[in-house]
Amino acid sequence: MTSEPNPGYFQFDDIIEKLPELYHAFALSTLGLVGRLCKSCDLQGSTLADICAGTGRCALTLAPAAGHVYAPSRDPLGI
Repeated sequence: MTSEPNPGYFQFDDIIEKLPELYHAFALSTLGLVGRLCKSCDLQGSTLADICAGTGRCALTLAPAAGHVYAPSRDPLGI
């Protein structure tokens, strides 16, 4: 077993850099799922993590419903 990250993962950063419109279109597609989460779960006062937050759209959408939202991202300019 190795602790080295999968090198294919970091190719996603290339897509973000070369095709930002595609990346943002994908990021927008998650908002419907976030809306369903807000409707089906009582998030008030909860602590949530938007892992690999990217643009931060999900985190910003969840923030009013939750107590705390953590949104780590490799690209701090994305949030």
